[in-house]
Amino acid sequence: MITNVSRRQDDRLTWKDIEMLPLYAGALILGALIVQGLQHVGPELHGATLKTALVVGVLGLRQWAGLDAGAGD
Repeated sequence: MITNVSRRQDDRLTWKDIEMLPLYAGALILGALIVQGLQHVGPELHGATLKTALVVGVLGLRQWAGLDAGAGD
């Protein structure tokens, strides 16, 4: 016979579970505010990310091609 071992009959909602509800609600609200803020600054953040990726890519390409081999000495 297959039994559900993860859920016992005596599992009840305890005071600790109720105490955590405001923290969970606060975390959800904070997450929603962060998502809204990121959507608001999305285009600027996207442009800055592309510029950073381009600069890092160019520096990596120069290193890989050996163009900066003697520049640091």
